[in-house]
Amino acid sequence: MTAGILTGRPLIATTAMLGVVAYGALATLHVVLRQLAGDHFSWLYVLNMLAVVLWAPALPALLLLLLGRFWWPAVALCVLPAVMWATTFGPYLVPGRDSPGQAATAPGTSAPGTSAPGTSAPGTSAPGTSAPGTSLRVIFWNVKPRDPSVDLAALVAESTPDIVMMAELPGDFEDEVVAAVPSLPYHYFAPAVQAEVACCGETAVLSRYPIVDARTIEGLPAQARTAAVVTLDVDGTRMDVVPLHLASPLAGRGVRDLGRQARLREDETAVIADALRDHDVPLLVGGDLNSSMANTPRRLLRDAGLEDLQLESGSGLGTTRRKLRIDWLFASGLRTGRAWTGNARDSDHRPVLADVVLPR
Repeated sequence: MTAGILTGRPLIATTAMLGVVAYGALATLHVVLRQLAGDHFSWLYVLNMLAVVLWAPALPALLLLLLGRFWWPAVALCVLPAVMWATTFGPYLVPGRDSPGQAATAPGTSAPGTSAPGTSAPGTSAPGTSAPGTSLRVIFWNVKPRDPSVDLAALVAESTPDIVMMAELPGDFEDEVVAAVPSLPYHYFAPAVQAEVACCGETAVLSRYPIVDARTIEGLPAQARTAAVVTLDVDGTRMDVVPLHLASPLAGRGVRDLGRQARLREDETAVIADALRDHDVPLLVGGDLNSSMANTPRRLLRDAGLEDLQLESGSGLGTTRRKLRIDWLFASGLRTGRAWTGNARDSDHRPVLADVVLPR
């Protein structure tokens, strides 16, 4: 049938149509393989990481149907990748998701409508008000293995967060970090990773509110970095915070290591998602997943009931490293306000920030 459609058509149009057919077939194959195998192979991990670009041409390709029946084979093959792009990335581009009307109030104060200024202490609400809660500003930042104290102090001074989660913090600089941010007097520093992990420092939590418990998530692969659930007491309400740093794509062994590390990230996330599923207190997860929107870790965390805060209340894709989003904030049991990215300073990652409300 295709041969009949091509008959008598100009060479340029025929060549263009065959090119779109070839693209559509490859893009559709990529979508199918992603659904079947996730990030299981190195090349598939890379394709999934770049899906925001690779699937995008399928959208304008659908308009070729307006040119006539000659183009229908090409358009038909572009439908699936176009739908996948629209459903995976399109919601991030919906305008107005971080409009001022959605944003939470200043950190450390009550949720809008819960109390008048001066009627209650910061972080509390007046008796008898409806839907009370505490507004929190939270940050996740991969600081790069170095002494981040100067840059961290600047970030805290300009954004006044209540909770900061970090990744790649070398243990040698814990004291400098504590001294740099006296407004966040409560700290959790993950224990040193096992020898199998190539690099590059540990996760940490700095908090305005007391840390009352920290428990390690059990069952992670031997090569995984430590993942822990850190419990805060926010004005009498318990809240769990989980800083993550999943396996790096290149663990010092070159490109051939991509597939093994991708499978390790899948295994890590499966264990973490299972541990956080049906969580009984409000939960905040921040992490460098070394994965973008179309990769497996984000899907596993969302399947566990966690909301992607950039998707819920951010503006745009919120890229954090080399035009990709690999750093994330997720939550459950919290009301979302606004999400955005900050200044990378001397790190190779931009921090991700969000305003949320902790119900009381």
